[in-house]
Amino acid sequence: MMKRFRLSFYLSFLTLLLSACSVSQMNSLASSKEPAVNESLPKVESLKSLSDMSNIAFEWEPLYNENIKGFYLYRSSDENPDFKLVGTIKDKFQTHYVDTKLEPGTKYRYMMKSFNEQGQISEDGKVIEVSTAPRLEAVPFIQAVTNLPNRIKLIWRPHPDFRVDSYIIERTKGDDKEFKKIAEVKNRLNAEYIDSDLKPNENSSYRIIAVSFNGIKSEPSQVVSSTSKALPPQVEHLSASTDGSNKIIL
Repeated sequence: MMKRFRLSFYLSFLTLLLSACSVSQMNSLASSKEPAVNESLPKVESLKSLSDMSNIAFEWEPLYNENIKGFYLYRSSDENPDFKLVGTIKDKFQTHYVDTKLEPGTKYRYMMKSFNEQGQISEDGKVIEVSTAPRLEAVPFIQAVTNLPNRIKLIWRPHPDFRVDSYIIERTKGDDKEFKKIAEVKNRLNAEYIDSDLKPNENSSYRIIAVSFNGIKSEPSQVVSSTSKALPPQVEHLSASTDGSNKIIL
């Protein structure tokens, strides 16, 4: 009798547990469903754009008199071909938006959909193709001045692009192949750096990366190598006389 009671209790508990899991899964599936499409909502057909190296700005015709709440902005690329939501504009009176932190020299596709208070969305709007501006070119000229005591001097030609704000100096020593940042020189017109953290006769390689005002890095410059000045040769086999009168002969 006792065994039957225990078995009945376990079965009841298991049934409740499975029911709870089933309800949880159904709720999860329901919450992940795409918003319903309402064909009566206006489509955004007037999307315009303006881009720089890492940002794309958008403008569209106002829909003040439409029964909508706002807009969704979707983006795709060759690397990620499926459209994904990247921006939510919650005020239907807004007509500008900027998509940020994009890769330079990359082609993107965008479209917008309007949505209403019930969370319903419009049909797909017009798809536009926009490219970000190319990455900054490398610093055009760099030279390393050699044979200086415990240091190497770098000089370069100021970058011709007025968007450049600073230069990152990278160095690798000896057999180490990995370049590491050692300094950042501010101001586009600055064109010199002295690396004084060296030992005598130490060889180092350098490259320079220009950085724009919004943090976009250029391609690395050509690599230059140099060696700090060696110590003078040691004097060997030196002896001194000890039998001279008031003098020492070397």
